Amino acid sequence: ISYREHPFPFLLPVFKRSVDKRLFCATIAIETQLQQGLLMEKAVQKFRQYCQDNGMRNTPERELIIKELYRVDEHFDVDRLFLRIRNRHLKLKLSKVSIYRAIPHLLKAGLIREAFSDSGAICYEHVLGHDHHDHMKCLKCGEVIEFYEKEIDEMQQKLCDRIDFEMVWHVHVIGGYCKKCRKINRK
Repeated sequence: ISYREHPFPFLLPVFKRSVDKRLFCATIAIETQLQQGLLMEKAVQKFRQYCQDNGMRNTPERELIIKELYRVDEHFDVDRLFLRIRNRHLKLKLSKVSIYRAIPHLLKAGLIREAFSDSGAICYEHVLGHDHHDHMKCLKCGEVIEFYEKEIDEMQQKLCDRIDFEMVWHVHVIGGYCKKCRKINRK
């Protein structure tokens, strides 16, 4: 995050004059926790509004799923999310089916989006706190690199305009091999 886009400007003096690396790292950790907490709360509020607008009942389980999605900034599939929740909340009886049932509502509410499909398994990522981006995925180690290229988006829009197609969303994934895996293969 650049200083211009800093969500907590009151922390800037600490960044600018911090000589002690431990203080700097602790400040970053606190800032990250604050951002995650704010995103979690914003996501929960957005889902409550979605439920109200659609005449749905909100449940503590759905809110727990949302909080877990926004606790960690990574791509996920239902199995991984289920294991994360189960490992953090040992006494909770949440079924994988509950997560599968929640996913379409989380998509419609604009809280998550499909990121890419890998070997038939759909992956997702949370939307709040993320700008639009595309992905590169290493076919060997599975590393996912997020990137944004304005030219790619402009080309896609020109193509849609040319054939009179209204784009609502897209998934762009480049499969290949990362620098580390290419080095290993050369040895």
